[in-house]
Amino acid sequence: MSSANQRGSTYTQPGRAGFLPGNPGRKAGSKNKRTIEALRHIQEMDAAALAQLRVAVAKGESWAISYVLDRVVPKGRTIELDGMTGDDVIELACEGLVTPTELKDVAGAIAKLRELDDLDEMRKRLEELERMVRQ
Repeated sequence: MSSANQRGSTYTQPGRAGFLPGNPGRKAGSKNKRTIEALRHIQEMDAAALAQLRVAVAKGESWAISYVLDRVVPKGRTIELDGMTGDDVIELACEGLVTPTELKDVAGAIAKLRELDDLDEMRKRLEELERMVRQ
């Protein structure tokens, strides 16, 4: 018998994994005391940490500037589509001004917007049908 079992552990028995019957353990997703305490300490530091980051950026520290930019500026390049049609975007790709990956990302964003429009239209139709049923 291991020293843990001699102390009355309710976790394992020789040749068996997991908790003993009647001891379900901690609830799923619950944090242990050390994690909770560490998070509390980190949250208490946030104002001081941000102040130090501001000072480092003001001093021109490259690590601080990189840190801020990594979290503020989107990855990749931003493409302005204001007033453009689908044909305009395809023309940009044909001219090599937009990479295939960027074109794929733009197409995905447009598809998501269309899905939202379709959902909005379905919601309107459903509301209309509900009104008709109630009358």
